[in-house]
Amino acid sequence: MKSLKKKRPIRKWCGVIVAAVGIVVLCALVYPQTRVAAEDDLYDTIRQKPENEWTEYEKAYIQSSTGKRRMLAEALEKAPKRFPATSCPRAQMIVGGQISADQPRLSREMVLNIFSQARVVRDDKGFEEAVRFARKAMNEIAGAPDYVGGSGIGFEIYGFDDEMREFVCLRSLWGSAGFYEDGGDTPAGSVDIEP
Repeated sequence: MKSLKKKRPIRKWCGVIVAAVGIVVLCALVYPQTRVAAEDDLYDTIRQKPENEWTEYEKAYIQSSTGKRRMLAEALEKAPKRFPATSCPRAQMIVGGQISADQPRLSREMVLNIFSQARVVRDDKGFEEAVRFARKAMNEIAGAPDYVGGSGIGFEIYGFDDEMREFVCLRSLWGSAGFYEDGGDTPAGSVDIEP
C-alpha cells in the first residue's frame, strides 16, 4: 500500500507538467498567427487600392512571400525618424533577388570621391548630368538607396552599415549630400556638386 501512495503525487505532477507543456505549445502556435494576421491586414489594405496607385514598396510587398513581407516591413521600420521614408528600395531589391544581401555599402570617403568626380562632370556636361552621375555611381556600389522619401524635395538615404548608425542623405534637387551619425540625430557635414 505504501508504494501506491507514493505514485499518486507523481501522477499529479505528470498531469501538471503535461498541461503546462500544452499551454506553451498552444502559445507558440497562436503568436505567429497573430503576427501573420497583422501582415494579412496590410496585404488586404494594399489590395483594396487600384494597382496603378501602389507605391514601389507596396508592389514588392504584395509580390513577396510572408517571410519576405516581414523583412520589408522591418526594413521600413528602421528608417531614420528624421526622414520619413516612403519606400526601401535596397530591401526590395534583396527580396526580389536583384542584389544580394551582402551587397557592399557606401562609405563617407566613397561619397566624397563620387562628388569630386561629379563636379568634373558638372563642368563638362552641366548640373543635371552631374546629379545623374552621382546617383548612378552610388547605386553601382550600394545597389540602391536604403530609403527614399520626401514631399517636394525628395531624398535618398544610403546607410554606411545595416543598422543605419551612419548614413548619407542625397538631395538630388539641390545636388547635395548630408552625412549623419547616431541614427540620424547628429548632422556630420555635407558635400555639394555646386561649389
